[in-house]
Amino acid sequence: MKSDILASRTWRYAVKKYDYSKRIETEDLEVIFKAINLAPTSYGLQPFKLIHVKGDEVRAKLKTAAYNQGQITDASDLLVFAHASAVHPLVIDRYFNNLIAARNPNQEEVETYKEHVTQALTKWPLSQQAAWCDKQMYIALSYGLQAASDLRIDSSAIEGFNQQRFAEILEIDTSLWKPTVCLALGYRSENDGTQHLAKVRLSEEELIESIA
Repeated sequence: MKSDILASRTWRYAVKKYDYSKRIETEDLEVIFKAINLAPTSYGLQPFKLIHVKGDEVRAKLKTAAYNQGQITDASDLLVFAHASAVHPLVIDRYFNNLIAARNPNQEEVETYKEHVTQALTKWPLSQQAAWCDKQMYIALSYGLQAASDLRIDSSAIEGFNQQRFAEILEIDTSLWKPTVCLALGYRSENDGTQHLAKVRLSEEELIESIA
């Protein structure tokens, strides 16, 4: 229903305080994972990885590296998104390996297309490659946020943390991956006053310019 699309997005807000006693069902979490995995990315490369942090001890360390933001430890589940540091061969190879397995295409055509993709993306400076990977990752994050709201699962996207310290705690090879944003998932606490605040958004007249 059209009304459901807007209702779930209106319902959602960036939760500041979670009720840790309320846990997400495994089936619902799997839906969110699948939604993230279905997010569109340029060339279909998905130049990022997703880390589901389960251990309370690890999350406590991450909280310290995230300037003691309570959502890191108080939410039911914590996901860390890390984008590729560049369009390195691992990113390209894993896509084409999956393409071959899924579609059984003509090998010569695959090699030609793979060479095209490689040349198109790796001609950029490394900083531009990283920025491109970062943009693709945020599309996937948005799919996770939307899926959660459709399931009436609360969420918070968190960028405020020491990326290098996160990488050390999670043992991420920063030559390959850059942890950039967290997605906390769970259920809002009754004591989170933020849920009662009115949404502040531009009017459609301010936001949208129509050109005939």
